[in-house]
Amino acid sequence: GEGAEVFSIKTLSQTALLKPPAHYSKQKGFVEVAFLKNRKEIWVSQMTTHTVHIFSLTDFSYLASIPVQGNWPKVITVSPDENRVFISNWISEDISEISPSLRKVVRNIKTGGIPRGMAVTPDGKFLYAAIFSSGKIEKIRLSDYKTVKILDFGKGSKRHMVLHPASQKLYISDMGRGSIFVVDLNEDRLLSEIPVDKKL
Repeated sequence: GEGAEVFSIKTLSQTALLKPPAHYSKQKGFVEVAFLKNRKEIWVSQMTTHTVHIFSLTDFSYLASIPVQGNWPKVITVSPDENRVFISNWISEDISEISPSLRKVVRNIKTGGIPRGMAVTPDGKFLYAAIFSSGKIEKIRLSDYKTVKILDFGKGSKRHMVLHPASQKLYISDMGRGSIFVVDLNEDRLLSEIPVDKKL
C-alpha cells in the first residue's frame, strides 16, 4: 500500500494512514514500525525506497524521511534511551544506526548474512541481531561495533526478537524451524526451543 494503516483498538476500524509524500508513497513497499515515545514519533520503514519515514505520534502528521544508506530496510529497533535507532537491511546485509536527534545515519554495521530482528540490551551495551539466512545470532558490542559472539543453535531462519521486560531472557522466532528460542542473556545460553507452528 501507500503507507502504514492506524487502527483504533476500541472499534478495530482504520483511523489514519501514515503516508509520506507522493514520490515515496507511490513506490509502496512499507514494512514495519517502531515507536519513540519520548520524542512522540512513529518510524516506518520502506524497503523499495531504502528509507525510513517519521510521523507524529500525537496527530499522525508526516515529519521527515531519512535514507538509511542500506538496501531494503526491514526491522526498526530502538535503544532503551531512544538515542539510537537500528534498522536491518535485507539486501546489503548490514544494519544502519540512525541518530534520532540528528535524523541521519551515523554508521552502517556489516553482518555475516541477512539481518532481520534485533534487540538492544537494557544497559545499551549490546545489540543482538537475528541472521535470517543462517539461523545464527550475532552479538554486537556497541562501544566499538565489533561482533563479539555468534550464537549458533543449529540451522534455521531466525526472524524476530523480543526482550522480556523484567528478566534477562530473549525470545527469538525461527521461521524455518517453526519454533521460539528462549535465550538467557546472562550467559548467552539456550534455555529452550518451543515448537509452535509453520512459518512463524
